[in-house]
Amino acid sequence: MQSLLTDANRRLLEDRISAWLGHPFSVAFEVAEAEAGSTVADEERERAAAARRELIERFKRDPVVKEIVRVFNGTVDEASVRELTADEKN
Repeated sequence: MQSLLTDANRRLLEDRISAWLGHPFSVAFEVAEAEAGSTVADEERERAAAARRELIERFKRDPVVKEIVRVFNGTVDEASVRELTADEKN
């Protein structure tokens, strides 16, 4: 990564972005230590997983779902839980 952080690359980015925006733009590189598993993609996957877990828990806490599970002595198939589409909400 360090090889990409040259002054020539910084100037090239500044020139290209400035031309695209139509006004001066500055670029600064910051080098930081990255911990294993701390990439943007990893964070996005964790955010999506947490949102999925919350969706399933909200579904299971719904009074109607709880009553159906009780009456039919059933279980919730977590793989089938999803957000409603726009058409289903109406």
